[in-house]
Amino acid sequence: MQKVYESNFQYSYFDKEKSLLIHRWKPASKKLSEEECKTELLQQIVLVETFQPRITLADATNFFFTISIELQEWVDDELIPRAINAGLQKMAFVMSKEFVAQLSVEQTLNEKNAKEFMSAFFATEEEALEWLCDFPSPSDAKS
Repeated sequence: MQKVYESNFQYSYFDKEKSLLIHRWKPASKKLSEEECKTELLQQIVLVETFQPRITLADATNFFFTISIELQEWVDDELIPRAINAGLQKMAFVMSKEFVAQLSVEQTLNEKNAKEFMSAFFATEEEALEWLCDFPSPSDAKS
């Protein structure tokens, strides 16, 4: 697994063999502004477009920023279509214990475009990875 991005708020890894991109939020996310959050989310999409993973894990256990309704709509209108066009098929979230932040992430994934790929929420990374990896690879589908 290769580290492909790091900022003050998150870092990302790519596992080419599994076609898996992992985003991990840092506790500093509590200090994010709306504009910084947008920048970080845009960076996640750039990584999806660059590496074209089939599956993604977002570790939001340290995500303490509450996503506004306007930002939720922006994610759905601007970012989700880009992720789908890049080939993303399945996304798992390991959730924050911060209730309001968790709820805002879940609401974002209930927007119209976000329903175009499979997503689920988990308490642990192990559960999330098990669900993500229980997915036929493109070579399995051709058999």
